[in-house]
Amino acid sequence: MVATKVDLRSLKELLDQSEEKSKIEQSAIYLGYKLFWLIRLFLHGKKFPQGNIKETKWRSYVHDIVQFLSNPQILKDLAIIDAENLFQIIEIIFLKNSKTYELVLQGRDDYMQNNYNVRF
Repeated sequence: MVATKVDLRSLKELLDQSEEKSKIEQSAIYLGYKLFWLIRLFLHGKKFPQGNIKETKWRSYVHDIVQFLSNPQILKDLAIIDAENLFQIIEIIFLKNSKTYELVLQGRDDYMQNNYNVRF
């Protein structure tokens, strides 16, 4: 079964243990949207279900996300699922004068060495 955006919208109406719901939740599009949600959450420094990520972990996560999104196949797969959502995430990362943009420009190793005396 290949899930569609319409299928995702109908998830709330399906019974928790239904086979149809289970198939939708295992589909690439469903997992892709969960990944979009998680990336956006981490880029904003938020934890699930609540709270904030520690600054040092957040910095590491941002670099991990940038490295992950630098993979051409991953970019292609996410663009197929929802290009608009993908570009919104890229905008969060590279919006000039944002905290994430400054971090990406600085680089993970440089930041860790300069601020935490960590050597790689």
